[in-house]
Amino acid sequence: MMTQEGGSKSLEDTANLLGKNKRSLINLHRRGRLIAWRNGEVLHFPMWQFLRKRPLRGLDKVLAKLSAPNVLDEWGMIGFFLLSHGLLGERRPVDLLRKNKLKPVLKAAEAYGS
Repeated sequence: MMTQEGGSKSLEDTANLLGKNKRSLINLHRRGRLIAWRNGEVLHFPMWQFLRKRPLRGLDKVLAKLSAPNVLDEWGMIGFFLLSHGLLGERRPVDLLRKNKLKPVLKAAEAYGS
């Protein structure tokens, strides 16, 4: 199980860990289905967004809400998932997604766009 809270891995390391090719991960990131941040030319993927070598269920739907124009940048999205929210009873979105509780997380994400 991969749930290192603050840990991130490079594109190559993430691809190796998940058994995917690098192009596939780049495409998932570009399509807004995974979060990644850049350090120079190197893409880094936060490991908390994966569980059992797969993206958290519903992550892509939440990212779609958060990546709407003028909502959050990648660092804001990372903060959204890792910080507790009043709308979620002071729970963190990442913890709710790990428990397959997508609906409340989507509602909290929608609140950012309004």
